[in-house]
Amino acid sequence: MEIIIFDNFDKPEACKYAEEAAKYLLEKNVVCYIKKKSYDKFRDKITSKNLILIDDDEVVKTAQFIVTFGGDGTILGAVKKYVDCNIPIMGVNVGKLGFLSEFPTSRLYNALDDLLAGKYKIMNRELIETNYNNQTITALNDFVIEKKDLSKMITLKAYYDQQFIGDYRADGLILATATGSTAYSLSGGGPLIYPNTNVFCITPICPHSLTLRPLVLPYKKRIKIKVFSSTGEAIMTADGQSLQVLQSGDILEFYLSKKKVSIIVPTNSTFFEVIRNKFLWAEYAFN
Repeated sequence: MEIIIFDNFDKPEACKYAEEAAKYLLEKNVVCYIKKKSYDKFRDKITSKNLILIDDDEVVKTAQFIVTFGGDGTILGAVKKYVDCNIPIMGVNVGKLGFLSEFPTSRLYNALDDLLAGKYKIMNRELIETNYNNQTITALNDFVIEKKDLSKMITLKAYYDQQFIGDYRADGLILATATGSTAYSLSGGGPLIYPNTNVFCITPICPHSLTLRPLVLPYKKRIKIKVFSSTGEAIMTADGQSLQVLQSGDILEFYLSKKKVSIIVPTNSTFFEVIRNKFLWAEYAFN
C-alpha cells in the first residue's frame, strides 16, 4: 500500500503528528511519500526503503490514500494538488474546528489501523469550476469575488443562466458549495446545507442593502457574474488557495464540475453529529 503524508509544515504540531504517523505506517510496511520540506522538520530522521521524499510540487498518482495533518485548509491544499487523481483523503485535525478533517490526534493510531483495515466511510463531495485566463479553476468550498481596494465597494451583476438575479453592491460575494456552507459563507450569514445537496449558495459580503440575503440555487444551470469595480480591478480566490486579479467588465461563469473529491470519515460520522460537536448546534442541556 502507498500513502501520501500531506501536512502543513509551517505548523510544528502538524509536523509532529505527520512524523508519528509515518513511523507507524513504515513499521507496517506501508510505502510513505513525504514532502522534503516536511521531512526536514522531523525531529528524528527516519530511514526506510519505503520512505520516499518528494518535491513540494510533485504529484504522486499511484498512492491509494492521502492523509493530511493540519486543518481544513490543509485538506483544501491537498484537493488543489490532487484534484485530477481522485485519491481518497483522510484528514487528521491539528487545526481548530475541522469540518472536513474529522479524525482527532488522540485517536491517530486507531484511525490509521482502521484505514489499513478498510474500516472507514467515503463521502464524495461535489466541486464547482470556472474558466479564467484560459485555465480551469476548481473549488471544493467556495469561490470569493471581492474588492481589491479596501475602501471601495464593487458591483457584481448576477445571472442564473439567462435570468437576471440582481445587482450586488457589496464588499464582495461568496459562491459556496454545500461543503463550503460551514466555512466563509456561514460567517457571512449563509445557511447550513446538508452535504451533497446539489446547490450553489450565493452569500453577499457586507452588502450595501438590507434586502440582500443569501440565495440557494440548484446546480442545473450556470451562475454568471459580471464584475464592475471603480478601481478597475477586483480579486477572486478559490478555496483561499489560489488568487486571480479580475478586471472591471470581466464575466465569469460557475458550474458543477465533473470531478469529485473523496473524503474519508469515521464509519459512525454524520453531518448532524459534526455540527453539534463543532458548533454546539441544536445543543440543549438538561439538568
